[in-house]
Parts: sequence; C-alpha cells; structure tokens
Amino acid sequence: MKRSFISLSIIIILFMNCSETEEKLSLVSGWKKAGALTTLGKSGVAAPVAGIANNVLIVGGGADFPDALPWLGGKKKYYDRVCIYEANGDSLVQTGKAFALHHPVAYAASCSTTAGLIYAGGESEAGISKRVFRLSWHADSKELLSERLPDLPVALTNAGMVAYRDQVIICGGETDTGMSAKCFSLDTDDMEGGWKELATLPQAVSHMVLALQSLNDRDYLYLLGGRCKKETGISDLYRDVYALDLAANTCEKKTSLPYPVTAGTGFAADEEQIVLFGGDTGETFHRSELLSVAIKAEKDPAGLAKLNEERIELLNTHPGFSNKILLYNTRTGLCTEIGLLPFETPVTTTAVVWNDKVVLPGGEIKAGVRTPDIWSARLLDK
Repeated sequence: MKRSFISLSIIIILFMNCSETEEKLSLVSGWKKAGALTTLGKSGVAAPVAGIANNVLIVGGGADFPDALPWLGGKKKYYDRVCIYEANGDSLVQTGKAFALHHPVAYAASCSTTAGLIYAGGESEAGISKRVFRLSWHADSKELLSERLPDLPVALTNAGMVAYRDQVIICGGETDTGMSAKCFSLDTDDMEGGWKELATLPQAVSHMVLALQSLNDRDYLYLLGGRCKKETGISDLYRDVYALDLAANTCEKKTSLPYPVTAGTGFAADEEQIVLFGGDTGETFHRSELLSVAIKAEKDPAGLAKLNEERIELLNTHPGFSNKILLYNTRTGLCTEIGLLPFETPVTTTAVVWNDKVVLPGGEIKAGVRTPDIWSARLLDK
C-alpha cells in the first residue's frame, strides 16, 4: 500500500511537471481566420511582400498559376496590387482604396521597420530584381507611399531579411547564376553609404528562416533550415542552424533542427527562443526533382511518357506541408515540438508579428496551390 502511494505521488508530480512544461511552451494560442487576400491572385498568392507600417498590415505582389497547374502547362503570373488591412478585434478589415507596388514582384525579401515596410529583390517575368523599396502608410490621408532605396549589390530572389536597429540585413537567396552565401546590410540612416557586405555564410542557401537573438549581451542573427539548388537540378535541403555574431561579424554553426525545413515561416518569440511554423520537409519535393532530372535524360518515348505520368500523379496528390510548430532554444540548442497548425500550412510567405499577434498571410499550401486565407494567433506572454 505504501509503495502504491509513492508510485501515485510520482505520477502526479510528473504530470504536474509535464503540464507546467507544456504551458511554458505554449507561445501562440487561438488561431483564427482573420481575413482573406480576396483581391490578390485568383485564389490568393504565394511569396507576397508582407509586413507592418504605421499599425496596418501591408500585403502586396506575389504569384500564382491562374489558368493551370505548372506541370500541366500553367504559366506563373506575378502581381503588383497591394492590400492594406486594419485590425478590428480578431478580424482584419481591408481598406477600399487600390494601391500598387512599383512593379509586379514575388519572392522578395521583406521586413517591418519603424519607418515602414522594406522589400528587396524578388522576381517577375522580367527576371530577378536588385531593386529595393520602402512602403509607408499615411493614416490621415489613407495613402501608401513607395520610396526607392539603394539597389542590392546583386539581384536576389528567395532571400531572407530582418530589421536590426537602424539596419536591414539580407542573407542568401538565388541569383541569375546560382545560389548566394552572401549577407549584406543597409544603414537606413545612411542611405548614401549603400549596402555593406557582412560575413559570408558557410553554405549558399535560400528559403530559410531568419530571427534575431540576444545571448550573453551579444546580438545574433540566426539562420534556420533552407535549401540550395545544385547544377544537377537536385537540391540540398538543410536542417542546419547558423548564428551570425553581429558585432564580431563571424558565423558559427549551432545545433541542427531535428529534420530539414525549407520555405517555412518563423519569428523570434523572445531573446533566446525562435518559433518555426511548418515548412517543406522535402519528401515530395525531392522525389519531384529526381523525376524532373530523369525526364530530361530519358530518350525512349515510352519511358518518357511513364516518367511524366509518375511526376504528374505525384504532384496532383501532393499531401501539403508539415503542420508542426517547433520551438528552437538558442541558449540550449534544444528544439521541441510545441503544437500543430490547425489548418493547411502555408509556405513561401512571411510570419508577421503585429502587436500581440502573429499573422500568416496567404502562401502556398500544396505544390502550385495558393491560399487567400490570412491566419492569426495570439502571442502569449510567459
């Protein structure tokens, strides 16, 4: 009887500790469909410019396949339209006025700053861009101002960007000739100084998550996951994590993620924790790339037809992307699963922190398939 009491006590203590741990790890709560990209694309877009300026959410540009899926001959279309959303409780209300970006663009790097939303690079039918713009919102006149900033040193698409103090920092991405391992910073108080090159990353990478962290009185830029397309047509998908020491301008490899993640979203929950939402873990993506390479090499018409059918079937039945929410602790290197997204996970979009919420606007939910939904969740103060 005494032994049973001790066992029961241990179970209760373990349950209490487990519940306390789960509570501490619950950093987002109450996902809601807050709005929709009703005027962007046919049914939403992937890779829009997104961020906050003067307490409104700006979502613009992006790309979709309005007529047919790409493996069925559909052509990608790029957009320049901009949507402005104001918060009304848990809902987002779009202003009725129409605005446009300087040019159609998707897959640009974007981030929110105190002076407006900055976006850089990206691509369109004209190719990869090096142009940089800042969007600012005038609340009284309900007008959107677009200001040209210094061009990037090289045209980039699918790069990552963050705001750090008076700077914006852009890392990685794809160029006209391959992949980039470069990082550049722009001092927004010294535009004439242009972009300055920072430490080179240990490997070229695109589609990563960037987040700022502060450990032991030093500031770091963390790069998590991503991918690198090779000349062979096959991509390396990364679970690697790197920290760029912003004072020493050095880059150090950290504890890896539990599995590869590319094209996901994330944000810094505090100075030593990063939240990652979903992403592509690469199983279907890798098989599709292998089939594409095999199709290019196949000479036999019957074999070519079979490979094409296999790839079309694979992409038509795409299962969607990971819905796991990961918490990466930059002090300990521990990465923990803390929940699941209760909707089809969007990739190639930006997680935007806005007051006490995180917002996920649009994105791609399956190969070639976009969503117009804007999801938001409340950030819990632990």
